Amino acid sequence: MQLQENEFRTFNRWLNSLIGLDGVADWAEGQYGVEIGYFITIYLRNLTAATVLYYLLGFSWTWLVSRSESVIGMKVFKGGDVKKKGSVLDQIMLAQMSIFLYAGLPVLDEWLIESGYTKCYMHLSEIGGLGAYIVMTVVYFLLVEVGIYWMHRTLHENEFLYRNIHALHHKYNTPDTLSPW
Repeated sequence: MQLQENEFRTFNRWLNSLIGLDGVADWAEGQYGVEIGYFITIYLRNLTAATVLYYLLGFSWTWLVSRSESVIGMKVFKGGDVKKKGSVLDQIMLAQMSIFLYAGLPVLDEWLIESGYTKCYMHLSEIGGLGAYIVMTVVYFLLVEVGIYWMHRTLHENEFLYRNIHALHHKYNTPDTLSPW
């Protein structure tokens, strides 16, 4: 089933062209069809953007932390697992694996929106203006935070989930580890 062109699709196509993904979109749509190719392009855009952002922030944070005394007047990083040989590469690999997974979540959102399974608004006037938008945004973030809390708690309380999924998250959590990786 091919979905109709809509404001969201138009915006995504514009965003893809803005960052130079027209050729990728043409290839993906030619290889896999218009619909699947469109969503593959969104995934590749998300993956690329998340990876670039991750490394830019990671290198910036590393630079700041390593020069914290001269930049902010105090020593922020005192050592820990992040300085052990191989741990930075291990942390990068763990984060990159997560990025491959998380880049797909917005693709699911796009599909749900464009298929009509959920409502999404492109303009403030559609939801009653700025005041309504602010209220809805605050409620949304509160609900998301509650959801994250319960998901995180479940990951700690369920032995299988903790051992096989969540324990990696805590591998580098020590009081003196401020690694961006």
